[in-house]
Amino acid sequence: MPEFRPNLKGVVPSQAEFAIRNLYDRLYGLTQRADAVERLRYLPFPQAESLYGPQPTRNNLQASGVAPLNVQGLLGVLAQPQMAGVPSVAALPGWNDPQSQDGALVALLPTLTVYRFNGSTSPGVWQALAATAVLTYGLRAAKPAAGNPGYLYFETDTSWLYYDNGANYVYGWGTNYGTNATRAGIGVAATDDGALFFTSDTRLMWRVIAGVWVQITPNIATADLTVQAAAIGATTLFTPIVTALYRIRAYGVCTTAGVGIVSTVLTWTDDAQAQQMNVLGDFSLVGLGFYAQSDSVIRATSGVPVQYTTTIPGLGGGAQYALFIHAEVG
Repeated sequence: MPEFRPNLKGVVPSQAEFAIRNLYDRLYGLTQRADAVERLRYLPFPQAESLYGPQPTRNNLQASGVAPLNVQGLLGVLAQPQMAGVPSVAALPGWNDPQSQDGALVALLPTLTVYRFNGSTSPGVWQALAATAVLTYGLRAAKPAAGNPGYLYFETDTSWLYYDNGANYVYGWGTNYGTNATRAGIGVAATDDGALFFTSDTRLMWRVIAGVWVQITPNIATADLTVQAAAIGATTLFTPIVTALYRIRAYGVCTTAGVGIVSTVLTWTDDAQAQQMNVLGDFSLVGLGFYAQSDSVIRATSGVPVQYTTTIPGLGGGAQYALFIHAEVG
């Protein structure tokens, strides 16, 4: 067959000419493809590669190629670009439906509950995502009602994550921080057990235990005073949040020898009355390195400051000292 189309212009009507040309092109094209396969057997490899190799074949199969591959309706790796979002359906497709591919999503009308197809079973099944977990977020006061086991809720104002156990949203993870007044203003219950809060003004860590705030930081207050060359007036070490036992550790040492004796008095109020004690005894400033230390327990009433004072009779001669007082929950 000649590799050119016959010139029929003016010989036959234009409509007949178009039909003959179209038929000729179809027949000639089929012959070309058959001939190409036969010729491929005798072409040198480089030439065959350039004409019929993977890349030319791929180009020909693309949408702009001479023989575009029709991929409409395919699913999976070879699928055409999918629509944005999740398709809605009036009923869940059967396990053998083309839509029922592992990992596929559909939204079931009228509630638009999202289902995911689990192809790991035989046959596969559609599973509501609510059965695995749904995460929502918002303010603590806007937390929804419980009753959907597995649902998660993140409180944006506390940074705490909660999960629905079917009856309540219960604390799962997260640490909040802010002033002690902010912490005290958060109403807590047993469902908040485990929640953590760091008070930035008092540098204390708190945890909700049995529905109430409990301070869990060992040192609730510290006074680390160095290069002291004079007596110290009444100074608040801490103000108890709750009435409880507190452990007071103290240490004093002469850092520059001179003249004088340091007395350190601690004052507090217990269930009966105001109390005081010389927490360190007396230590002398006449010799470098002279020191005193103690480890005591007091019961202090909430809201009443625990304070310390030093007096140094006969101070002189350039004497200096260091004083360290730490308080812990007893």
